[in-house]
Amino acid sequence: MTINLYSSFLHSQQNLIELTEDFDQEIGKQNLPINNGPLYVNVFNKLINPEGQFYKTNTYSTGTVFYNGLSYNNVSIKYDLYQDLLLFNPYNSSENTGIELIKDKVDSFCLQGKNFIKLSIKPLNSTIINAYYEKVPIAKDITLYINYEKKKVERFKNKVIYYEFKLTHNFLLSYKEQFYIINSKKDMLEVFPNKEEKINNFYLENKILQTSNEPLFIRNLLLLISSTSL
Repeated sequence: MTINLYSSFLHSQQNLIELTEDFDQEIGKQNLPINNGPLYVNVFNKLINPEGQFYKTNTYSTGTVFYNGLSYNNVSIKYDLYQDLLLFNPYNSSENTGIELIKDKVDSFCLQGKNFIKLSIKPLNSTIINAYYEKVPIAKDITLYINYEKKKVERFKNKVIYYEFKLTHNFLLSYKEQFYIINSKKDMLEVFPNKEEKINNFYLENKILQTSNEPLFIRNLLLLISSTSL
């Protein structure tokens, strides 16, 4: 009988320790710096396109965020392209709860298999930029940065306003430790004047790709340019 009582006591103590550890972990998660930020309010509830103003989907996805000097793995995030906001769904919260991560504290994040970085720079051919960009390495001295942006369009149906968000892109090039805007063929030619023939031919031969998938078009063009001596 004494042995059984002692065994039962040890089992109870182990359960208490595990419950305490779980409680401490949950309290610890709630007190993490990533939880500190304004609540996000989505005012666009009547949509034409299901993903709305967000990147890929309007639901939270598992990703990684480097925030305020700390790395957070396997967190629930989504990216508002209309306001250029990264949103965090706190641990054990409903899908409707979101926190706006303070942009100045976000260094980078990974979402839907893409790596994004916050850039605060002044390109040689533009004004100061402070936004999130997908980072796409091309070659040793060449990196492409893609900014995803959505423009809001209001549609009226039966006296009700519906919102449509149209995706646009902005492109930055890091070349030999300098940044350049490359949103047009003219921009590209200014960076690579000795590749004029290749650039002109690529634009002429890939008009459909440029219209259907502009990021892939720019990436392929830079891969072509980098495949020969610069």
